[in-house]
Amino acid sequence: MKSISVVIVASILLLTGCGSSPEAAKQRGFDLYDLQKFADALPLLEKAYAGGIDDPELVVRLAYCQATITADGLTALNILRKSAEKYPNYARTYFELGYVAFQFGSTDNQQNVRQALGFTRKAVQLDSIDYKMRDNLAMDFFLLGELDSAEYWFKAAQVLNPTEAKLDAKILQVKELKHRKAVDDSLATLDTMKIQ
Repeated sequence: MKSISVVIVASILLLTGCGSSPEAAKQRGFDLYDLQKFADALPLLEKAYAGGIDDPELVVRLAYCQATITADGLTALNILRKSAEKYPNYARTYFELGYVAFQFGSTDNQQNVRQALGFTRKAVQLDSIDYKMRDNLAMDFFLLGELDSAEYWFKAAQVLNPTEAKLDAKILQVKELKHRKAVDDSLATLDTMKIQ
């Protein structure tokens, strides 16, 4: 009977993260992250990282929590860059770098969007099945006014996830903007011809 109560107490400690090993903290942090309880996940992910766990997915999740919960983009950026050096083919690292660059980078001349685009493009090159990466790449192009590229990448995302209704709406919006731009350009050309 005593051994059963010891097991129960140990299980409770593992579940709560109190006195848990870095590996147990990581698992509990991942579980909370997956439930989008980022504030609760953050201290557990920090404990796992400080405990020496070498996992690029841990870094991605920790960086996201640091960026969103504590608005610490610099720390998030630093740990992501170190992880990218060690794991240069881990796509989600670049995807997260894109997020951090977009959120915390300089908005002068849309530098944050341009940096995000570069990181997200690298993530897309490394991951051929995650539609969200293509969707984000398309949004970066959209924000930069590069409508043909935005349409291409929204459609590429749609191929990977044809049931995502938001992609249909985004593609339609890009087509409407391209049509409006074509009409405006035609009117501007006619005006120029009238002046000559």
